Formats: sequence, structure tokens, C-alpha cells
Amino acid sequence: MVIGVLTLIPISKFLLRWFFLIILVVLFFKKSFDPKSFLQSLATPFEDIKTRLVQSSKMLCFETQSQKTLAQLCQALAQENAALKLQLEQNFDLKERYVALENLTQIGQRYTYKKVFAHVIQRNVSAWFESLKLDKGKSHGVKENAIAVAYCGIVGKVTEVFEKFSTVTLTSSPKFRLAVCLENFRMPMIFLGNGYRYKRNSSGKYELKASGSLKNIPIRAQPFLYKGARIICSSLTSTAPEGLTLGHVESVYPSVDGMFLTADVILPQGLFDFYEVMILLPDDL
Repeated sequence: MVIGVLTLIPISKFLLRWFFLIILVVLFFKKSFDPKSFLQSLATPFEDIKTRLVQSSKMLCFETQSQKTLAQLCQALAQENAALKLQLEQNFDLKERYVALENLTQIGQRYTYKKVFAHVIQRNVSAWFESLKLDKGKSHGVKENAIAVAYCGIVGKVTEVFEKFSTVTLTSSPKFRLAVCLENFRMPMIFLGNGYRYKRNSSGKYELKASGSLKNIPIRAQPFLYKGARIICSSLTSTAPEGLTLGHVESVYPSVDGMFLTADVILPQGLFDFYEVMILLPDDL
């Protein structure tokens, strides 16, 4: 029996130790355990996730607005660039018109003809190479058969005159006739308008060219009828001063009977787009 009691003593000590340990743990948790704090500690990670989600959504919204702002800025810059490009083209157009008016003024200073400056007010598409209307007429001193000159040279002849406007037949019109000569060969020739035709340029593309022709050219003028030779107004023309440019020789070929030559003439490209002209009026017109 004594042996059994001695055997139980270590077991009881072990149990007592565990008993006291459990009591201490229970007392500790009972004192320090707070369900509210425990739940808050569990909710803290979720609140962090929520905060991060809100911050991420704000950042995404900010980036989206930044992209929209950038797109609007690019669109505004593109519009400003287009406006500047248009303004630059307008400036080039104004510069060309200024040069044209300056050339007209210089032409007017070289001759003693009475000069009337006029603007083109009508030019029908169906008769683009035939005629046009000017804003000057009888009340401004304009008379029939007066020569109209632009920055590119002779562009036509006044054929109808009204009180406030007049009609000009262009040099490219088949109705136009004028006594001319070559720059280096002053024998008079007759120029006739031929309308327009398409001509292939050096790059192989076709361009619209106003044209005319010289008829009944004497054979001895052939050395002076090279391509590009300048055709000018003859001194026999009483309505226009000698030396004004009409066009340039394009090609030469013999007439049917072989006694004369015929030349194709290319008129200035400026015949397409001039806006101001100077009407030359001789004293005896």
C-alpha cells in the first residue's frame, strides 16, 4: 500500500502542475481577452483592403481624366495647327497677289498708256478660257479693243463695255487675234487662241495648259523658233505696247504647202488664276 501511495505522488504532482497552468491561462485570457478588440483586429485587414481599393479607384479615375485631358489637349493642338497652316497658305496667297500687283505697277511705269486697274468679278467655269468680266466700264474710261494685262503678261482684249463693267476675251479664246513677233525676230505674225489642252510634264503627269498658235510664219524665222522662245506684242499693234509677253513657243512644224511654218504656243500658267488686271488705253483709242 505504501508502494502504491509513493507511485501516485509523481502523478499527482504532474496533474497539479497542469491544473495550475490551466488556471493561470484562463485567468490571463479572462483578464486580457476583449471580444470587441478581437473583432476589430479581424476587421482591420478588411478596412485596409477597402482603403486601398478606394485609393486605387481614385488613381484610376485620375489617370482616366488625365488621358481625356491629354486627348483634348492633342485635339486643341491639332486644331491650332490646322488654323496656322490655313493662315500660312493665306499669307502665301496674299504674297503672290502683292507680287502680281507690284509687277502690274512696274509694267504701267514703263509705258505712257492711260492705265485703269480692275478686278475680276465673274469667270464662268464653262467658259474659263474664253472670257471674264471686270468691275470697270465706260464710267471709268474703259473702251473696246483695249488690252488687259496681268502679272503674267497679256491676258486678253476688251470686247464689250458697259457702264459699270466690261467683258474681256482671253488670249486662249479662239476668238482672240493679235499681231505679235518673236523676241529675237521682229517680223509681225498673227497669233490665234486655241483654247486649252492637256500636256504631259517631266514627271509623266498631264497638266492643263492654255494654248494658241502662230500661223503663216516665214521659213527664214525657223532659227528663232526654238522651244521656249518668247512671243511678244508687235509694234504694229496700236492697242498694246511692244514687248509685252504673250506666251512661249512649244513646237514648230511646216504648213501643208511647205511654204510657211506653224508654231504651237503655250500661254502663261498665270492665265488660270489672276484676280487683278491693268487695262492699257492708248490716246488714240
